[in-house]
Amino acid sequence: MLRAAAVGACLEVALNAALVSRAPWEPSWRAGAFQELGLALWHAGYRQAAIACHEDSLKAILHQWGLWDDPQRSDWLRGPSLLTALGNLPLHTWSATIQGEMLRLLQGLAWLYNYEAHGTLADTALALALRLATTPEQLASLWLHRGWLAATASPARQSNSGVTSYARGEVLLEVQQARAHCTHAPLARALQGVEALLQGDEALALTCFVQVPTVPDAPAVQALSVAAWLWAHAQQGTLEQALGRAHKAPLPWQTDDTLVAALEMLLAWTSSMEAEASAPEAIHAWLVPFLAQPESYPSTALRRLCCPGALPPGLQPALTT
Repeated sequence: MLRAAAVGACLEVALNAALVSRAPWEPSWRAGAFQELGLALWHAGYRQAAIACHEDSLKAILHQWGLWDDPQRSDWLRGPSLLTALGNLPLHTWSATIQGEMLRLLQGLAWLYNYEAHGTLADTALALALRLATTPEQLASLWLHRGWLAATASPARQSNSGVTSYARGEVLLEVQQARAHCTHAPLARALQGVEALLQGDEALALTCFVQVPTVPDAPAVQALSVAAWLWAHAQQGTLEQALGRAHKAPLPWQTDDTLVAALEMLLAWTSSMEAEASAPEAIHAWLVPFLAQPESYPSTALRRLCCPGALPPGLQPALTT
């Protein structure tokens, strides 16, 4: 306890210290510190604290570049109020450096929000990130993420037109447009899979998701792609064999964090199937062959997910029952 307090005191001193950037293009070190601390807290199972750190990362960038002059006035901004305040700023006029940092943080925050508040926070964060996107690859990654959230949303959320700022049909059109301009073939294939899910074409989605695109600059999209890969093979009854083949090659998730994030996304989707009776079956379809693997990664990943606070409210019982 004393050691933790000492570390906390050192972090507080470091984060409050004045540090002037050596060059106008230098990324915000304070924002980076908040983000790394948030990832460490998420890794330890403190999800809400991780969200708070990512939100503080956004504020740190705005304070460093003088876009928000009074730090004390923005301290209370969290969740919806923070995203609303960001939405009122002229995001399109900022430098490429600021836009790149903000886009990356907003997409990471959208993944942490996930389906909290019926997905409105994640959808709003992605909508803000889209205002900062400048390349076809960035647009493809963001629409893949936003399309996935729309396609895998619970029936209650889909039936509530006020839950998301974009109707399902509008999301479909944007996903199609992003795919048409995407030059990264595996990412375009994943977009086609999400497009198929939005149209209710599960058979086409299955064929699109059997390969995992590599998107190192967008960890949330990489996790999403792994979740879709696990689902596709589980639906076809080939997951155990696919995992066995993956053992002899580079694993599709590459890092433990990506795997944990992918399992969370998959759990959120399969636990909200339209018929409550089908939800346990959908979860067992991927969970049983996953646990059957002799390697250590299944138990390691699930141990992290079972930590109190690691999953959003409501998902813990779906995994443990």
